[in-house]
Amino acid sequence: MKKSIVLCILLLVMLCAAPAFGEGYDTGRMKDFPLAAPGEAGYDVQRVLAVAKGTGFLKELSTGEETYRDKYVDAIKAMEQAYDLTADGTVMYSEMKALDLLVFPGKKSSRAKVIIEKLCDLGYISGPLPETHDQYLQSYVSGVKKAEKELKLTEDGILTETEYNRIKSRNVPAPAKPTNVKVNVSGTTATISWSSVKGARYYEVYESSRYLGTTKGTSYTAKNLEPGFIYAFTVKACKYTVNSQESDYAFADIFRKPNAQELSENFKRWAWQYIKMNDAYYVSKTWEGSDLYYLVKKSYNGRTYYFYYRLTDARSWNWRDGTPIYNRKPTNIDIEGYCTETSKSSSYGTLPVIEVTSISYSY
Repeated sequence: MKKSIVLCILLLVMLCAAPAFGEGYDTGRMKDFPLAAPGEAGYDVQRVLAVAKGTGFLKELSTGEETYRDKYVDAIKAMEQAYDLTADGTVMYSEMKALDLLVFPGKKSSRAKVIIEKLCDLGYISGPLPETHDQYLQSYVSGVKKAEKELKLTEDGILTETEYNRIKSRNVPAPAKPTNVKVNVSGTTATISWSSVKGARYYEVYESSRYLGTTKGTSYTAKNLEPGFIYAFTVKACKYTVNSQESDYAFADIFRKPNAQELSENFKRWAWQYIKMNDAYYVSKTWEGSDLYYLVKKSYNGRTYYFYYRLTDARSWNWRDGTPIYNRKPTNIDIEGYCTETSKSSSYGTLPVIEVTSISYSY
C-alpha cells in the first residue's frame, strides 16, 4: 500500500514537471552550446573558419582547414566583434546561426542565388548569369559594393542579414509583355515566335496558361500536337525576379481535313468539339454582308478553343416559330456543319470557320 502511494506521488511529480501535451521540447528553449573553440577540429570548425576567410578576417587559410588553431583566435574575435557577437574566440551555436546568414565572396547557398539575381535585375551585376548561379563569385564584388554605396550600407562587399533584406526589398520593374506573337504550323508541330523584349533574360511559353518551357531566344517549337484541336499560345518575358504579363493569344489550328466520305459519315466523331454548341459559350456576332458569324469559345480537357460559326445568307434562317435566328439566343443548341478551309481574324487571332448546315435547339 505504501509502495503504491509512493509510486503515485512520483508519477504526479513527473507529470507536473513534463511540458504540456503538444508543447514539446522545442529548440528555442534548448541551452546554447559552443560550436567551435580553440584546439577543436571537425565539420563545425571548418564552417566557422570558412566564414572567417570569406569575410576577410582569415586571409591565409588552407582550403578545407578544419582545425581551430591558436593563431586563428584573434581573427575569430575580430569577426565576432564586427558582427555584434560576443568577442571571446568561441563561436556558439546561436552565433553560427547569425554567421550563416552572411553573404560573402565564395558563399554558395540559396540566399546567395536570390541576392545575385536581384542585383543582376537591378543592374549592379552584369548579365546574363551562368546557368547555375548560387555562388557569390569574386567578379560580383564591385557590383555589390556599388549597391551598398547607393543604399548607404557598409561598403565591404559582404551582406549582413539587414543589408541583404534592404537589397532584396528593392523594386524591379517588370519587362513589357511580348508582342508580335505568331505561330507557324507544320503538320503537328507549331513554332511560336515573338519580338525581343528589352531587359528580358529569358522567355516562358504557355499553352492555355499551361507552362510548356523556357527559352533564351525569341522562338519556341511545340511538337506532337493533337490534330483536330486549336492551341492557344502565350509568352512571358522574364527577368530573374519578375515576369511580364502574358502576351496576347496566338492560335494554332492543328487541322486535319476530312475527305468527302468522312465528312458525310463521320463528321460528328471527327470534330464534335466544334459542332456541339450546348456546352460552348457565345461571345459575339458580326455581319459580313448577308452572312452571320458567331464567335464562340469552348472548353475541353482544360483547354479553351475559339472559332467561328458562319451562317451563309443568315437572314433566310428562322427558328421553328418563324423568329429570325439572329433575334433570339437559345439555351440549348446543336449545330452541324463542316470545317472550311477559310479563316477569319479576331481579337483572339486568326480563327477557323465552321460552315453551318443545320441547327436544332430547345429553350
